[in-house]
Amino acid sequence: MTKITPVILTWEYPPRIIGDLAHHVDRLTQGLNKAKIPARVVTCHNSPYLYERRSDLLELFWASNPVEPHISVITWCLTLNSEIERVVSDIYYGRSGEIDLLDVHDWHFVSAGTNLKRALGIPFIFTVHSLEDQRTPDSTSPLSSCIKGLERMGVNESDLVITKSDSMKKEIIEIHEIPQSKIIVAPPTEKDWIKEIIKSYCRVITNKRE
Repeated sequence: MTKITPVILTWEYPPRIIGDLAHHVDRLTQGLNKAKIPARVVTCHNSPYLYERRSDLLELFWASNPVEPHISVITWCLTLNSEIERVVSDIYYGRSGEIDLLDVHDWHFVSAGTNLKRALGIPFIFTVHSLEDQRTPDSTSPLSSCIKGLERMGVNESDLVITKSDSMKKEIIEIHEIPQSKIIVAPPTEKDWIKEIIKSYCRVITNKRE
């Protein structure tokens, strides 16, 4: 089996729970661990940098934003991305490059995923849970336009896009104009969901090594 050591980037993870994303990534890490695949989660926290090893196969790294206050979620995200990049780089250099791929969940850390891919040569998957066009339909505000731009960067710069449903796949193709072959549908309600995620991870890693 292909060696898989993923680092998952998410802006929420228990005990920081804002919506369903935290629960989704928690289920993902549990599923990977049951398949004997180690997972490292890099996420954010209001406190200074924290580290926790919850098991032999699960490590958590919390980064805090070095800048405050913020005028919008965009300035918060983009300044936090620099810390996310630093934490992932520390893992990479501290463990002799032992990161096989990045799995970036939603738009918040797309900038970090793109920069780390280019700087360290780590392939990155963009897991899309929702789109700005769904959250704020017909919005032309600068905030929405910026978020859409980050989403577009994610689908274009990533090596593979994972989403939950065929309808979401269709919307991503229509909005961001990428080939359907770049998108994998892996519904978390399906029994073999984790197997599909692992196959997607193996596909990206194998393509990179070739």
